[in-house]
Amino acid sequence: MLKYLQAWFAANPTLYGSPLHYRKYALAALILLTIVLLLGLTQTLAYFTPFSPTVLGVFWVALGLSLLASFTTLTVLWFLDRREREARLVYVLAFLWGGAIATGLAMPLNQQIITAVTALVKGDPALSQFVNDQPMLLAAPIAGPLVEEFTKGLGVLVFFMLLRGEFDNMRDGFIYGALIGAGFNCLEVALYIAGGFAWTGVAPWGAQIGGRYALFGFAGHALYTGLFGAGLGWARQSRRRNLRWLASMLGLLLALAAHAWNNALPLIHRYIQLTPQIDVDVLILFNQPVVTSWLTRSYTVLVFFWPFYLLLLAGLWRSGVWERGVICTELSSEYHPIVTAAERLGLQHDRMWRTRRVPQLSRQYSRAVVNAQNELAFRKCRVRGRGQNPEFDPLVQHWRRRIIQLRTAAALHQPDEA
Repeated sequence: MLKYLQAWFAANPTLYGSPLHYRKYALAALILLTIVLLLGLTQTLAYFTPFSPTVLGVFWVALGLSLLASFTTLTVLWFLDRREREARLVYVLAFLWGGAIATGLAMPLNQQIITAVTALVKGDPALSQFVNDQPMLLAAPIAGPLVEEFTKGLGVLVFFMLLRGEFDNMRDGFIYGALIGAGFNCLEVALYIAGGFAWTGVAPWGAQIGGRYALFGFAGHALYTGLFGAGLGWARQSRRRNLRWLASMLGLLLALAAHAWNNALPLIHRYIQLTPQIDVDVLILFNQPVVTSWLTRSYTVLVFFWPFYLLLLAGLWRSGVWERGVICTELSSEYHPIVTAAERLGLQHDRMWRTRRVPQLSRQYSRAVVNAQNELAFRKCRVRGRGQNPEFDPLVQHWRRRIIQLRTAAALHQPDEA
């Protein structure tokens, strides 16, 4: 089994340069990933131990609806990834890390911090009065960011280390982080709906499905962990060592700050007495129509989180400019059959909202050739940035062969399509 996996790792261009190419690293990685997966699933299953079959039924329905809602987030990420598609398996694995591993690992750690903060609040009358005898107002801004951004961020680091050939820039980093955040959000929504139904007898469908998928799913965990991933992507993109560390730390701090700010809003409301008798459980479980919840939450996050969105949009825009620059520069030195003369002229037509096409090829083959050309350009840039000659790089040669194979296959299929 291990030999088969090692052979698959060696033949997969996505894993080029990955430690998984080496047997001992592949074995260690598989063992560690299996352990964290089992730990995450065990903690998640333990959450349902006291629940009745009716509550479990609500959970499965909620999980199905949450998965459907997640496709809005995945669609946006798929569009952002249009110039250099990650493998579909990578999308699935990143999403599963957020849902199957990060959520389960966070549960016991969250509970320990909540228990400690609750004891602290109950032992201090002044602090108890400050939070209106609701420890969660103080525990949520502490436990959520520290624990959940750690378990999700660990997944981003795993992809950063194991997929060195695919983790190219800030945009890639944001996509990996947002995928993990989307997986976390997907399961958490189902858990909150089931928990709300078990506690009150009313499932908070509107508040959870509508609120947590506001702004197409980027009003919560996809934003937080996406910021950390963007920082790592910026570090990978930069050639200056000092800037790499700064970018990584900045991404982590932004993720923690955004998550803490979100969880601290009820406490801030209490402090400035906008809602003197606020109840955090009511805020979580208060039900309203999905559309109303979606609009309310979208408006709220735009008002309170605009600096984070502004930074993120600026970073994604700059990463798009960088991508187009790399593609034009690196492919301008390629010739037929890798890049034809007409295609070199077409490189200038790649815009922010539009990706170029290969003339005289079907949509399927055009997308495949463009993706392979872009992979070739990014790989050449990476190798050149290390001070090496791209002409001797095996992955550069792989993408050139892949482009020739695609053109040959397209030529063979043209008579059938005609």
